[in-house]
Amino acid sequence: MNGHLYLGSTKTYQQRSVVVPTFLRAALAEHMNQHGGQDLGDLVFTAPEGNFIRYGNFIARQWHPALEFAGVERTGVHILRHTCASLLVSAGAPIKAIQAQLGHSSAEMTLSRYSHLYPDDLDILAERLDAVRTSAKLDGLTQRPRDDNGLGRG
Repeated sequence: MNGHLYLGSTKTYQQRSVVVPTFLRAALAEHMNQHGGQDLGDLVFTAPEGNFIRYGNFIARQWHPALEFAGVERTGVHILRHTCASLLVSAGAPIKAIQAQLGHSSAEMTLSRYSHLYPDDLDILAERLDAVRTSAKLDGLTQRPRDDNGLGRG
């Protein structure tokens, strides 16, 4: 704030644990081994001098060049939270688990603000419905089920 670095609690003063997939834990362990960070309080990423990275410097020196290298249009770092939520939804994770991973106070926020459909998500749903129908051996069924009055349901 105003050019000064402040260390302390999060803006909500809450702590949470997050799950980290095995591939990422391995990459972080390798990174820490290469850069000498072995203690629990060591910084994962540092400025060239070994101290804290300033946000503006990170964006200009690492984030934008990484996006350019990957051929991705410029966007903010916060997009990674949206990407995480969307990938977890697409993978079928329970919404309450995604809410806990992101530290949201409500599942509504997780669903409405952070999770987005991928282009093929609806196609995958159609494929799953086809698989359910096939596994239920309904391939010969040509008429809709009828209710007690002989009327089609649905």
